[in-house]
Amino acid sequence: MAPQEDLDAKLEQIMNELRKMQAEGDAATGGTRQALALCLTDIYYKTKPQNYLRYNTIKSYKLGDPVPPALEYIKRFCSSKNRRYLIADAEILQLFHNEGLEPPSFLEAGSYRELAFEPEQVRVGIVASGGVAPGLNTVVHNIVSRHEGYVTPDSRVKPTILGVRGGFKGLHEGKYKELTSKDTADWVHLGGCELGVGRDREMKNNPGYIEEIVTRLYLDKIDMLYVIGGDGSMTGAHKVAEQIKEKGYKISVVGIPKTMDNDVLWCEETFGFDTTINEAARMIRALHEDVKATGRLGIIQLFGAEAGFVAEFAALASGECDAFLIPEMFQDDELPRKAIERKVNQVVEQIIMQGEEPPHGIIVVAEGVKPDRSQDRDQSLAEIVNMAQKALKQYPRIKLTVITNQPRHLIRAIPPTSTDQILCRRLASLAVDCALAGYHDIMISQLLREYVMVPLALVVDLPVKKRLPVHEMLFGMAMASQAGI
Repeated sequence: MAPQEDLDAKLEQIMNELRKMQAEGDAATGGTRQALALCLTDIYYKTKPQNYLRYNTIKSYKLGDPVPPALEYIKRFCSSKNRRYLIADAEILQLFHNEGLEPPSFLEAGSYRELAFEPEQVRVGIVASGGVAPGLNTVVHNIVSRHEGYVTPDSRVKPTILGVRGGFKGLHEGKYKELTSKDTADWVHLGGCELGVGRDREMKNNPGYIEEIVTRLYLDKIDMLYVIGGDGSMTGAHKVAEQIKEKGYKISVVGIPKTMDNDVLWCEETFGFDTTINEAARMIRALHEDVKATGRLGIIQLFGAEAGFVAEFAALASGECDAFLIPEMFQDDELPRKAIERKVNQVVEQIIMQGEEPPHGIIVVAEGVKPDRSQDRDQSLAEIVNMAQKALKQYPRIKLTVITNQPRHLIRAIPPTSTDQILCRRLASLAVDCALAGYHDIMISQLLREYVMVPLALVVDLPVKKRLPVHEMLFGMAMASQAGI
């Protein structure tokens, strides 16, 4: 058997074993194990060091050479030998060792001695795409300050750093604002996004639009583009990177994952998630004090169009939640309306049976929980309220008013927590390091508490998404906490 055929056969054997694990366990967790089971061959080849896209080195710092301030305290530089496994599941790692194969792994994100660009001469673009999230301003500032840190004190030239106003649409129209760290230093204490954000449907619907953006980058002599955003933004970044490759231009595209939903594959936590959980838990506790005093049932709708991380984590952190509803709980139901109504009825009965005076309760609902999948979030919340009111009619002696709260916009625009500040700084600084080293078409991510470069093709092209595992320990613990266990 030829070496390639032998390798493919071994990978197929591992995939068969992974499929068995999925069948015996939770077949729809949407996590790393499922991605491996479905797409191992694709993942295995695209994570090989030689298959990362990297421009040729034009400059290298040798041992003892003077280095710019950004690298002054770096004692260990990265190389293609620095790898991090993309899964810590010992059972799965053993499958690879049984076949004599090295498990798939991502390149470590870090500082490199070898650079593909002259740091003092680069022109940089920064795009914040999608919605607002806590920490956006911190990411922008640290991209700017890290680039400035690569300039030696005696240099007469400095990098040109352009913030793009209004997302990809602003990039298409060339709406730039030149930035320095003096301009952005105070941004880190602010919520929102000083550059402005935006969603651009043309990125999805108009193939020529991507080409026009790439032409704009080329004509404006942009050397590297940082795209800050979620799944949709990473898809846009990947399309731009592919078009750049097709045209033969030298422009590094690096993604930095941003979504409060925490649903980007190959990310342990996206920035803004910690802030969201803290603020959402605070609001749940505040609403609980209100309903306890007034005798009401409060239904609070949180982020989570497709994944329930925010709703579950905030409910668990608050300690004051009678139930939470997330999309993953109903993903296998052909008729989610009946399953959701059954759950609401159970919660109402549980609240009444507690016998508290006055009766009261809190239900946390992710915005992706929809009795009818064609509904928008306002329609779905209204129907869930109707379900609760209908259930309460079975207890005519109990006077319990249903109130709702949708604090999404109050949460997403607040300043980041200390944890998110640190995560934002790390992601931004590593994005600059990897871009200057010539890496291209990648996303910087924290995975298993390590920082890695993930090929964007593995973020956007796989037929699997990151979802909350509903048959694992954390979910079980959160469900048990609702019953006061």
